[in-house]
Amino acid sequence: MRSARTGGYDGTWCRVGWTRFGSTVVLLGGVMPVHGVPVQAQASGGSGPSPPRRVSIAAPVRPTLQRHAWYVYAVPTSEKLTGLKVTLIGAYLWRTALDGATRPSTVFQHSAYTANHQLLIAFGGDLWAPQNSRNLNFQAVYSRFPAPFFGIGARTAQSAQELFTPRTVVLAVTAQQEIRPHTYAQLGLQLLHLSVGNLVPGGLLVSHTIPGSTGYTTVAPEIGIVFDSRDHLFDPKSGAFIQGRVRVNLPPLGGSTGFQLFSLDGRVYRSVRAGSVLALEGAFAGASGTVPFEELPQLGGSELRAYVYGRWRDRTALRAQIEWRQHAVWRFGAVAFVGAGAIGSGVGALWSAPVRTIYGAGLRFNLSTKENANFSMDYARGQERANVVSFGFAEAF
Repeated sequence: MRSARTGGYDGTWCRVGWTRFGSTVVLLGGVMPVHGVPVQAQASGGSGPSPPRRVSIAAPVRPTLQRHAWYVYAVPTSEKLTGLKVTLIGAYLWRTALDGATRPSTVFQHSAYTANHQLLIAFGGDLWAPQNSRNLNFQAVYSRFPAPFFGIGARTAQSAQELFTPRTVVLAVTAQQEIRPHTYAQLGLQLLHLSVGNLVPGGLLVSHTIPGSTGYTTVAPEIGIVFDSRDHLFDPKSGAFIQGRVRVNLPPLGGSTGFQLFSLDGRVYRSVRAGSVLALEGAFAGASGTVPFEELPQLGGSELRAYVYGRWRDRTALRAQIEWRQHAVWRFGAVAFVGAGAIGSGVGALWSAPVRTIYGAGLRFNLSTKENANFSMDYARGQERANVVSFGFAEAF
């Protein structure tokens, strides 16, 4: 489930700290694994992803598996819009089976508070049955953070930026059932209420002519199909992830307007040589109906790292990323990446829309050799002199 706006959970790990405005000074501190109990892995069998063969690019030696572990990370940063910001991540990981194939289940909390009294509180989990036969992902999020709006369309100007403050409450759950090896049927439900405040006088949103500018509610079931053969959940070295899904907002059940969202996301991972991984992603998103502006397909954030999330938004979006992930020494690694995307009012409009490109590099530090969890820091550049420093606790894809 995409959570770039709220900063919520994406089903693997928390990625936080995407800068939105100006430069960012990142202060690394308070990163601490608290408790872990290792247990020797048993022989694997049955369906589900094969046992991981290598650990993170930042730690090339595979240790024994953990039955359970606690992790707590506190990271202070300073941003132009927020001032001093303190982000706290806490997670409890455990395995329902120690067979070398069953993925770790996670319950987490993710909170952030800033000197400007902006607030994020999130709680959720990602639960895996033995042999990964079933999965349950859930999250509850409250967010009160300012965000940029540049208008709708492929050619919105940087100078059109206006700020607003969405107050968002989200309750979401997604369940997956394996129907054949590595293939899952998916059902989900999202309940969301968003109110919009602190609008710019004379701006586009204050006129209330844009759907969702007065706030909105979604009561949106979703259905999907997932193919997932990744060898590791947090930092894959091989395999593929392909997800297609449809989400429908239902006014008869309390949704503000009727709209539909469609998405197709494909990712492939290849271990080129020891310590080197090539990762590729391609994705399409579309929307129909009366779609609130915050629900429209968007470019930016982890999807195109050089731009703020929401830099461009419209009814269709197409994007791709390629990343080389390289182990360096001890727990340290590095990545280099390029990406491109286009957005338009329909599928046909994508072919004439401007192509937005990015490139960049990043550093990785392996926080847990047992779970392949990396702390990441990326620097990305794009068009219009765009540049962003971001950090997180997961890969971008």
